Amino acid sequence: MSVDANIIIDTKYDVLIVPNSAVKSQGNNHYVEILEDPLRSQNGQGFISKEAPVRQKIEIGISGDNFTEIISGINEDDRVIARTVAPAAKNQQTTQAPSLFGAPRAR
Repeated sequence: MSVDANIIIDTKYDVLIVPNSAVKSQGNNHYVEILEDPLRSQNGQGFISKEAPVRQKIEIGISGDNFTEIISGINEDDRVIARTVAPAAKNQQTTQAPSLFGAPRAR
């Protein structure tokens, strides 16, 4: 037999939340990265920005499995970065690691 249970410890309404992946920490300080310049969409899979993101110090509240409450530091309309992807390098070469068993022999 098995059972699943959800135990709710605290609930808040009408709060500003961001994905947990957007909240970074350095020591006891928390921050998010925000974009201040206009963005353009890239095939509906994200956005491209010519400017680097800016670190914005924040104060966090309660957090769950997916989201964290932001008490202060950002506004509702701020563009918070949840994930970054670096562009692939041009002329990138791939190499294959040598086999532990050597090259295959012709029969």
